[in-house]
Amino acid sequence: MGLTQVSTDGVKNDAITKTKIPANQIEASELADNAVDTNAIANDAITRDKIADDVIASEHFIAGEVDTTALATNAVTTAKIADEAVTLAKLEHGTGSNDGKFLRANNGADPSFETVNLSPNFGNQEIITTDTVKTPTINDGQVAFRNMVVNGSFMVNQRVSNYDTPSAVTITNNSNDYPCDMWHSNSDTMSQFSLQRMQDTAVIPTLGTQYFLRATMLSAEASPVSQLITHAVEGYTGQRLRWGTSGAKQATLSFWFRCSITGTFGGSISSANNNLCFPFSFTYSNANSWQYVSYVIAPTTSGTFYYDHQKSFGINFSLGNNSGRQAAAGSWHSGFRGGPTGETNICASNGATVDIAQVQMELGDTATEFEHRSYQQTLMDCMRYYQKVITHGSGGGNATGGLGGTPYSNGSSLFCPYRFPVQMRRKPTVESSGVATFRTRLGNNHDFNGFSGYNDAGDHSATLITQGQASGANVGQYTWIETNAGAYLALRSELY
Repeated sequence: MGLTQVSTDGVKNDAITKTKIPANQIEASELADNAVDTNAIANDAITRDKIADDVIASEHFIAGEVDTTALATNAVTTAKIADEAVTLAKLEHGTGSNDGKFLRANNGADPSFETVNLSPNFGNQEIITTDTVKTPTINDGQVAFRNMVVNGSFMVNQRVSNYDTPSAVTITNNSNDYPCDMWHSNSDTMSQFSLQRMQDTAVIPTLGTQYFLRATMLSAEASPVSQLITHAVEGYTGQRLRWGTSGAKQATLSFWFRCSITGTFGGSISSANNNLCFPFSFTYSNANSWQYVSYVIAPTTSGTFYYDHQKSFGINFSLGNNSGRQAAAGSWHSGFRGGPTGETNICASNGATVDIAQVQMELGDTATEFEHRSYQQTLMDCMRYYQKVITHGSGGGNATGGLGGTPYSNGSSLFCPYRFPVQMRRKPTVESSGVATFRTRLGNNHDFNGFSGYNDAGDHSATLITQGQASGANVGQYTWIETNAGAYLALRSELY
């Protein structure tokens, strides 16, 4: 007799084994909810073919139960990852060598850490960072007022009336002769060379300027003491380097160099009173060709560096030094050192020439493109240290005017109030030409011999006094001044 139905109450526990159930006889709809627990399922008994799509949600997983070995290759797609579900902690961190780099996609390959190249055009996008940005050029070099060198272009030359064709200045022993504004000689114990501000449009494609400074050796000297071209930086400008303090910073000197001979050349950075110097050097291998040079100047926490209107430090280009004025390049040394140990002595070659252009000194360890300033801006900067008041040949008919005054007493010298167009570094000294180079105009001409000084002066104005009885005028009569050939009047407040 066959049974058509047997209730579960009539079946002995464990009487039905899996061998008693034909394959595929029990469907999911015939199982009560929670009727099968995990203990009743053999290991590896359920394959993914037995699991319907989308029936297992994240809440069915115990934390840590599914590791990467349980996932098939490419099993997790972006569609399976919820928005904002991947945190920074889940991304590769890299090593210490990856600091400051970005994770870059590699066209289907594994991503890699790389430094970002900022050469592409970012258009109007912003680059925001709290760190230091180092780049050799921004907008082809125009980052304003980073160059601490005034007239590093050699563009301004107030000492000659014709700015295009200045003559060479023969350097005399122990002198501070100026071939152009802000640049002077430092010649110790000899008259060895000349300096001249040059103009040559042929160098514009290389330098971006037509001006440079040339030194020419006038005789041969095998053992010079110190023969230098020097530029002084004012304390208000140099204080950004904080030299002489615990917060001292690096600086970078850069320039263009050309010489008629090859060798090892250089110079030095000197403190305000020359009690500390940093020699620098470079190798020059192709005679009569322009070479770009840059050198990082290490910070110093010692030495004398002023932070006001006084000299902060000097930049020296060496033409030759004896061994006592040399020291190893790349570090600070006590005492004055004009150049590096082993430098080539340019002074030993009669007729040798040295050209220097586009001198720049800036904060940091990266040389940037030379900062081109306008002629007007450069002229104003130079006039803080030296300014011409009147010069013969710079006005209509050569008889330059622009200055005048009244006698202090009848028939005596003229007192000429003058307000400086640029505030000077400090109270200036008066420099003027000599015998019969000026004349006053009050009906008739009265020649006089320059200016004796001033009645009173500050850094912004002065009352200048003519030399001797000049005007033939009486008190209260205004008399203007003109120039004869060779006349000039200047105010000097330079740094040495």
